[in-house]
Amino acid sequence: YLNMKANGFIINTPSVTVGTGGGTLDTWSGTSYKAAKYLVTARDSGSTTWTTMEALVATDGASNAVVTTYGIVSAGASGTPQVSLSATASAGTVTLTATGAAAGTVVNFEKTYLVGS
Repeated sequence: YLNMKANGFIINTPSVTVGTGGGTLDTWSGTSYKAAKYLVTARDSGSTTWTTMEALVATDGASNAVVTTYGIVSAGASGTPQVSLSATASAGTVTLTATGAAAGTVVNFEKTYLVGS
């Protein structure tokens, strides 16, 4: 899914469709990795508004995970962010959840995990 083109990279990841009730974007081992960074794009399938954001997730490796989003940019007709993110941890597994502005919100993301010492 990673292509080099000209002097940059093209990252083409599979889409995840989430609704207003939320859907899982990613899960990972909080005992192996203590943090993750995401670059996210989202769009309601019936809208011309796109949202791009970055997110950082940190965990204690057991039962706590927190997420912060930043650099949120929405371009298009409504200008309203098309997705929000939340993080949870249970028994060492971290889950990143996306909640869409509408039922057919389509999300793509790139991730980087960081090992804790």
